[in-house]
Amino acid sequence: MKLQDEVRISLHYSLINRLVLWNSAYIDIYLFK
Repeated sequence: MKLQDEVRISLHYSLINRLVLWNSAYIDIYLFK
């Protein structure tokens, strides 16, 4: 596995994590406003 592939995968997962966190925060705001 090349280093470039590892970087790409880690970036991909950090993007997914950010989207998931953002969505959960948005849902919390929406539900508890």
